[in-house]
Amino acid sequence: MTYYDLNMNSKRINNTQDPASAQDVATKNYVDTASGGLVFISSTTSGASVASFTVSNVFSSTYDNYKIIIQGGNVSSASGAGVGLRLSGTATGYAWAGYDSEYAVGNLGSIRSQNCPFTISGSNASAFQVAIGDNTNSINSSIEIQQPFLSKVTYLTSIFNTTSRTQQIGGFLNNNTSYTGFDIVFDSANPSARFNSVVVKVYGYKN
Repeated sequence: MTYYDLNMNSKRINNTQDPASAQDVATKNYVDTASGGLVFISSTTSGASVASFTVSNVFSSTYDNYKIIIQGGNVSSASGAGVGLRLSGTATGYAWAGYDSEYAVGNLGSIRSQNCPFTISGSNASAFQVAIGDNTNSINSSIEIQQPFLSKVTYLTSIFNTTSRTQQIGGFLNNNTSYTGFDIVFDSANPSARFNSVVVKVYGYKN
């Protein structure tokens, strides 16, 4: 029997079974529901010179927990400005706390963390703090958020760095609201701060 490559000319193969052997082709359902790992959901890029921007339709019943990466772009008029993640439609009730450590130059010229980080916190805040606008060249944050779509308490942890400091934050929002999206905002003490082409990527943890 002679075998040939199969060219579908951009057409789909439908009504197939899930794979059973190592070299079987995987269906979309099998890939989406296989245990373990992250699944890419969306990438959103802010506009130019905006005070906030929205990431919509990313939380659903498909996943309970999510990873959010903030990267690239830059900020302006934002030195020291706190960057917040606000679940859509809720601008109060956020509780969070964490540590802020500034870098110092060691004897060998390497950067090391100072020994005494100070505590930062927000009680009944308007958003979770997830980054700082210290570095105008870029902004970054790695965020874990648990059960935002479920009608339960939402938990968040984040870690982020600038060229002068690193921060780790943990917090919660205690209500029974089901959320599908969020806003990235600056704190109200910095009304002139702006985002420029900042990228937010959202991934879901397979249940």
